[in-house]
Amino acid sequence: MLQRAWFDVDTVPLEVLERYEAAMQIPEWTNAFVQMMRVSPPSLSRLAPSVFCHVLVVNGLDDRLVPPSESRDFSQLFPNAELVELDECGHCPQEEQVELFCDCLTKFIYALKTNSVESSGSSSLV
Repeated sequence: MLQRAWFDVDTVPLEVLERYEAAMQIPEWTNAFVQMMRVSPPSLSRLAPSVFCHVLVVNGLDDRLVPPSESRDFSQLFPNAELVELDECGHCPQEEQVELFCDCLTKFIYALKTNSVESSGSSSLV
């Protein structure tokens, strides 16, 4: 699964691999994961318009699990969403591009603090 989740699987740090391997050793972990993926969440298209807090959506442009077009559509559901797309990044930007992810998150939080978050539809390519 990491082969599909990361842009460059050869860059997965050993500690990240060890965490995933440890999780997969838990009895019934694989079954629980599969069952979780089968559960349908409440319709976001119905709920998202009522979420008025600012939302940050970060995705990798090379995500092979959730296509970037779906992340774009997802971000458009929220009235106050900011979309950040990371180049050369897959499904796990918080693991694959840690510094860049943290920088995006820090800027987002700082903008909230200073009330300068742009309205829905803003998009930046990093």
